[in-house]
Amino acid sequence: MLFLHSGLPEVAADAEITAKPVVKVNPDQPVFIGETVTLTCDTQTGENTQWIKYSWIKNSSPAPGIGERVYEITSVSDADAGQYSCELSDISSQTSVISAAVTLTVSERPKPVVNVSPDQRVFIGETVTLTCDIQTGGNIQWTKYSWIKDGDTRYQYYPQTKPSTVDWSFRADSVYFGGQYSCRGERSDSQTSDISDAVTLTVSGEAL
Repeated sequence: MLFLHSGLPEVAADAEITAKPVVKVNPDQPVFIGETVTLTCDTQTGENTQWIKYSWIKNSSPAPGIGERVYEITSVSDADAGQYSCELSDISSQTSVISAAVTLTVSERPKPVVNVSPDQRVFIGETVTLTCDIQTGGNIQWTKYSWIKDGDTRYQYYPQTKPSTVDWSFRADSVYFGGQYSCRGERSDSQTSDISDAVTLTVSGEAL
């Protein structure tokens, strides 16, 4: 579904286009199926010039949104992926400029995998390391990781280097550290990965 925003003022017939527009995409990184994406045609000019006509181009063909500066796509799908550019024309359409194309990449929401070391069965007092791996997320930068135990968030980590894999280590001091553990990642725009499948950690009495 598309929502187009207008409200442009009228311009003089001698308006002249002197600046090449730039397409800005929000969010400015690969988007997940079902998200909302906003494309904005930015004039990038310091002149007091008003454009009379905005046209959108997708993969070298006209796209919906003619006459509108903002092109919003809700519930984005694979079909929306492609190269987008915008064209500005003066009131008589005798002069126009086209922006450079930007690529809209749409992907499935990645699902992490949890690995347990040294084993999913440990004794009281052992150190356990859980690894949250979101390798399927490509080059997405994850700014927060959440660890979930038995349905409740127990630990959150904010990595400085934005890796696709993080560890959480703790000492299993009692059998109550056992349970179902899962994780998920979060981007800077608050969009999240799927939650991983849960892994079972069993903690039993001390080793002899």
